Amino acid sequence: MTTNENENEQSKATSLMDLRGLVIESYFSDKQLDGIPHPDSPGEMINTAEFGVPIFISKYLMPVIDIVGAPRHIIAVADGGNNFRKQILPDYKSNRVDSMHPAIKEQVNECYQLCCGVLKSLGVPIVYLEDEEADDVLAYFCKALRGYKIIHTVDRDLIALSSDEVSVFRKGQVETEFSDKGVTIPVELMYLYKSIVGDSSDGYKGIAGVGPKGYESMLEEFGEDGMLQLSGLLDSKDRSAINSVAPNTSNKPFLKCHADVINWFAQYKVAKLHPELCTPSNLTWVQRTPDSDRLLAALSASKCMDLMEDLEQYCYTQTLVTSDNLEDVEKKS
Repeated sequence: MTTNENENEQSKATSLMDLRGLVIESYFSDKQLDGIPHPDSPGEMINTAEFGVPIFISKYLMPVIDIVGAPRHIIAVADGGNNFRKQILPDYKSNRVDSMHPAIKEQVNECYQLCCGVLKSLGVPIVYLEDEEADDVLAYFCKALRGYKIIHTVDRDLIALSSDEVSVFRKGQVETEFSDKGVTIPVELMYLYKSIVGDSSDGYKGIAGVGPKGYESMLEEFGEDGMLQLSGLLDSKDRSAINSVAPNTSNKPFLKCHADVINWFAQYKVAKLHPELCTPSNLTWVQRTPDSDRLLAALSASKCMDLMEDLEQYCYTQTLVTSDNLEDVEKKS
């Protein structure tokens, strides 16, 4: 696809925002010198909730609007929980529990609500699946929506959704390759790689004694086509086919995976995105009509009134149409 063709596709695209990650990254992207005193660390300041909102708007929301033309072409996807993966691996993301000081967590959560207020005032729908993660909803939209899709995220796991119809912008830059510990993995093998090596940010460790070097050893032994076949066997839950490989190889990393095959299957299932969890009827949509008064209130609450001029153009206005202004109104519409 040429540059001009790509820009044309993006102008007709739907932008999907991985909302909570973008808000959190905005909140922590800088230090607020006149923030709130940390209750347990004398001399240290905590960013206020309001501090992150204009950063979120200028760093993510306005560039997204510039790409797709208007907020009506944006869907913000929120997290609803992580029950599906917790049922498979009870320790999933347990490393994140209470990792944030309560005073900071309070400000982060308030910042998130303030950003939601801005989005809703612009008519951007906020969508979530009760008890499940935004990643799976994003994967669902990539399949269910027609046309070109652009994902905006800070999560490198979503690079797995890259395709001819989906671009993944991570922290504002297009990314098409997944790299970890010096290893570059094709998007088609991301789930297999994570099932073997693990994901420390999500709290699962992979197969003991394998790691990135073991994965590379398996790749050298089986080739990319062979690794794709292994991924397919894990995807189909075909344990007998996995068992049939073991007598025909002396590859130690694979044999370690085979020896822990139940855990291997479980970690593959956790690593994989699951759009099938979503249906049109089980998603919750929160959307309001774009309204300048609500936008004004949202920006006032976030102490960033200076952004009103940039954003109010996307709100509906009421105009009394007469014979004198009919032609001008038709041109604007």
